[in-house]
Amino acid sequence: MNSVFRFQLILSLLFLASCLPMQQSLDPQQRNIQEKEVVRLLTLSVRAMRRGDTAGFRDAEAALGLARELKPGDPRIYDGLGCLAFRRGNLDLAEYFFKKALERDLLYDRAYAHLALIAQERGDIESALELLKIAVETNPTNYRSRNNLAALMSTYRIDPPWAFQELLKAVETQQLPDSITAHNLEILEAN
Repeated sequence: MNSVFRFQLILSLLFLASCLPMQQSLDPQQRNIQEKEVVRLLTLSVRAMRRGDTAGFRDAEAALGLARELKPGDPRIYDGLGCLAFRRGNLDLAEYFFKKALERDLLYDRAYAHLALIAQERGDIESALELLKIAVETNPTNYRSRNNLAALMSTYRIDPPWAFQELLKAVETQQLPDSITAHNLEILEAN
């Protein structure tokens, strides 16, 4: 490519770029409104997924799609897409989205916990344990990750006293009563 043609191409691209609308940054109030809407859509997607039927999955996908338009690159949205893929039984796609969430934020603990579910589903208990430990280290107050770690350790009889302590910590960090942690505590107390 000769230098004259290259120069003309660069000028043309600069001209085109100057004609495109600039994406304006949001002021703090607009960002707050956008964040509330993204949280609302994420909540809707979780409720829809929990229905467990085709319509629920469709509704969850729509809510996550809109959230993604509002806030592209948000790790929570990638995590939600991973959860949807997991519930649909597509472990490879779920893994892709959970890893994408971690690319956006290495401190997003839920993605580690969800990758642990995939590892466990695939029979890789050692990786599942390590991923849950990372999730707990990243966010010590996420009682669900602690509960899952304690339950996995208890299931495979790995250091039962430590598993029991982890479950007690999970119970202490939950803000509302949770029937799953209560059930797991009953089981571990009986052993």
